[in-house]
Amino acid sequence: MHLFIKYRQKWRREDRMGEVHEEAENDYMLGMKYKEIAEKYGISLNTVKSWKQRYGWERGGGKKCAHKRRKKVCTQKKNAYTEEEKDSPEEENAVDRDELFCQYYAKSFNAVRSYMRVYHCSYQSAAVSAHNKLKNPKIKERLEEIRRDKMERMLPKEEDVAELQSRIAFADLSDVVNISAYGVSIKNPDLIDWQTVKAVKNTAHGVVIELKDSQKAIDWLDKHGFKGEDDGENNEGVVFLPPVKEVDEDECFVDATAEAEDIHGKTGV
Repeated sequence: MHLFIKYRQKWRREDRMGEVHEEAENDYMLGMKYKEIAEKYGISLNTVKSWKQRYGWERGGGKKCAHKRRKKVCTQKKNAYTEEEKDSPEEENAVDRDELFCQYYAKSFNAVRSYMRVYHCSYQSAAVSAHNKLKNPKIKERLEEIRRDKMERMLPKEEDVAELQSRIAFADLSDVVNISAYGVSIKNPDLIDWQTVKAVKNTAHGVVIELKDSQKAIDWLDKHGFKGEDDGENNEGVVFLPPVKEVDEDECFVDATAEAEDIHGKTGV
């Protein structure tokens, strides 16, 4: 009975957080800053940033949509929605909702689901209204702008790839875990650069974390002419966290003093 109550409370928390991140995404699309969203929902700034990465929050075309509390409206030169069109608060709110609908649809290609997220209506109502919404010339134009912008951003430049390879090449175990005389604890997931992590496995002997191959990243940088200064040290970028015995699940604390000593030497040395 105790376990059932515990897991039921956990599910309720997860359901609530699921609703919060969707509402937070709406606020982000409407122009709110990370700090404002964090204060509104009583969550940390890092949580808001992690949600942005995890759920792919994007303001299409670099456009800053107006938030309800803001008086000024910033628009792109060729944006379908201009300040002249926003003659009343009702019209401005309608334009903001249209923008949200376009952003959600461009990401999911599910018009009904996108309409339900924005207008909080039934499936039957959304099925009809979403179809009509896609026929709107302004909606079509905005969706085309978002698609073009998305295509441009999907083609990374060489500098973008080099930046990622550099992070992989010089990733360090200390970027993922905290090592002390008391053992090894995994850092806050929101603070970890997961693009440098190859795998995280929960084995019978504990959690195993494997970083991506740093030597391959270094070879890529060298091949493409991105050479740094040679400090004479061996910058080995692959770091493996040996299987460790888990002690406290909530704190992600693992008793691995021996493993930590194998990696960094005896404590105090």
